[in-house]
Amino acid sequence: MGFPDKKKLEKIRNLAEGLDADFVIGKDASQSDKIKYQLCQLFIAYMLDNNLTQSNLADKLNVPQPRVNEVLKCKINLFTIDRLVEYYSKLFPDSELKLKDVS
Repeated sequence: MGFPDKKKLEKIRNLAEGLDADFVIGKDASQSDKIKYQLCQLFIAYMLDNNLTQSNLADKLNVPQPRVNEVLKCKINLFTIDRLVEYYSKLFPDSELKLKDVS
């Protein structure tokens, strides 16, 4: 397999332009970033499982809709673990938070 031709590279560049760099984390991410990423994924799953819009979720969390958008785009650099756990507690007040092993 050789290096992609110009047409293939152009297609890759066009696809990558619309991606948000914060949406994925690398394998070398810190433990804190991995935890925050998992928490963001829980909010995405909750929204999808409950057929909510971002506005609906913002109302449930009592936060501005743009803030919810940042969570859903996994902009983990904008949040502390404490803040995301606070949001989680608003959706699941009686549940115990369980995350995957982040090591």
